[in-house]
Formats: sequence, C-alpha cells, structure tokens
Amino acid sequence: LELHGRDWRKCSEHIKTKDHKLVASQAQRHFMRLYKEGKPLPDKVKESGEGYTLSGKPLDPDSAAARSFGLQGEEAKKQYKEQTAAQKEIKLVGRAVTLVDLIKAGKLLPGKECVEFN
Repeated sequence: LELHGRDWRKCSEHIKTKDHKLVASQAQRHFMRLYKEGKPLPDKVKESGEGYTLSGKPLDPDSAAARSFGLQGEEAKKQYKEQTAAQKEIKLVGRAVTLVDLIKAGKLLPGKECVEFN
C-alpha cells in the first residue's frame, strides 16, 4: 500500500501470491482497523482519497463494511460528517479557486497572509 496506494493490480503484482481482488479485500479490512484505531492512511493511499474505503471516499458508518467492524454510533457518524466536509474542500482542487472559496473552506482568515497559487 505504501508503494502503490489503491492500485490493487500493481499491489498484487508486487506481492505475487495474491490476486488483485484478494489484495483489495485485505486492504479494506486493514483500512477499517486503521479507522477504528484512529491511525492515518499511508501517504500513497491518501493520494487517491482521504477516506478509509477502497474508493477513497469517506467511510459511511451505516455501510455493511463499517457495521461488520462495529463502526456505528454517534462518534462514527460525527467522523463521517467531518470527512464529507473535508471532501467538499478537496473538490476545490482542479478548478479556479477564488478568495470566496478559500474563505468558505477556512483557508483564508482575516489577518493571514495570502499566497498566490499557480
């Protein structure tokens, strides 16, 4: 995962003894453990999304995968809301970012220096 992120085929080619479906299945369980323990995802995995899911989207606490790991309740729902809010901020990338976008995302505050992005 640290080498290839969510590219399951490349991970399976690296491991050689497991096909891409098994690698993805084991990665899903690994992501659930990391989420439950409050540990971060590997940097290479984060490149394709901050969520603790196979797709990189935020983990829905009501999903079958989350329920199978006991990730339910108010705390899980709070984390889900925080992650979906963060995903909305990430969507700013890839289009022209205005000062209004930065202010809404909490990235530009009064009294802070403004940096030009290219």
